[in-house]
Amino acid sequence: MTEGAGAQSRGIGGISARAAALLAWSLCALCVALAVANLILALLNEHTLGEIFSSEEGIVIFAIWTVSFSVVGALIASQRPENPIGWIFLADGFFYGLLSAADEYAIYALLTNPGALPLGAEASWLGQWIWAPGLGLSLVFLPLLFPEGHPPSHRWRPVGWLGGLFIGLTVVSSMILLWPERGPALVTGDESPS
Repeated sequence: MTEGAGAQSRGIGGISARAAALLAWSLCALCVALAVANLILALLNEHTLGEIFSSEEGIVIFAIWTVSFSVVGALIASQRPENPIGWIFLADGFFYGLLSAADEYAIYALLTNPGALPLGAEASWLGQWIWAPGLGLSLVFLPLLFPEGHPPSHRWRPVGWLGGLFIGLTVVSSMILLWPERGPALVTGDESPS
């Protein structure tokens, strides 16, 4: 086996191409499950079909975003596991799947049927900051690493480091600041819940 062929059969972290494909399609299935959960919870939260398909609510838009990004990511990562583009697509689909499912879960657990499901307050908190890593990956790392999976030159590496630092600071600060507010206030947008 030549050195190039051996390098291509290894994915991120040196896992085999077969294991990388299995991981990629498993993550894709998880993302599809999150999109389906989002739609089921939206129906349980008594959203009408018009609301589910409206662009104002964004329910079906997030489901389509989640599924499309995860399928594209799984296709790329299963064929080219060494290229981070597929894994970025998968991560983006996962974060937006979590965002939409957590929001609908929190609405159901805190407002529609209070106390029926555990961790509703935590889901409301998760749904408020989980968008940041997905958006950061899309805006910073997809253009930076496309198409070969590395920056165009070494001069671009600081952009990646600054982008990663900004994403990390946004996520950590949002997590800390929103933790005390978790619960019905984050779901309704009412800062002074009764």
